[in-house]
Amino acid sequence: MPSWRHAFLHAGAGSAAPAPVLIFSSGFLTPAAAYGTLLQQLAAAGCVVVSYDKSFETLSYLMDDNDSVRLLAEVWRRAAELLAGRQGQQQQQQQAVGPVFLVGHSRGAKVRRPLWRW
Repeated sequence: MPSWRHAFLHAGAGSAAPAPVLIFSSGFLTPAAAYGTLLQQLAAAGCVVVSYDKSFETLSYLMDDNDSVRLLAEVWRRAAELLAGRQGQQQQQQQAVGPVFLVGHSRGAKVRRPLWRW
């Protein structure tokens, strides 16, 4: 599977309620940074936001939807591992994480749909 990079925008502590986790998949050939303002606002509102780029995808090399779904599944798996470690190590200091939501724009929303079967 091609390499990928991810970024976490952590919600600040201060609420006893578990923070929802949003795994965001951007639209076709659009970097996650294009949604930076939106993702930062979601994090400021108390969500833990995970976004990722498919920097290897270009007009010359397009990922098909099945590969995009597999990549998103891998991001979800790695995010779950990292968040489990975060929750275990800093349980006293930071807000607990809550349910996970797969969200996206355009093609990012399209490729997240098959994962709800898992």
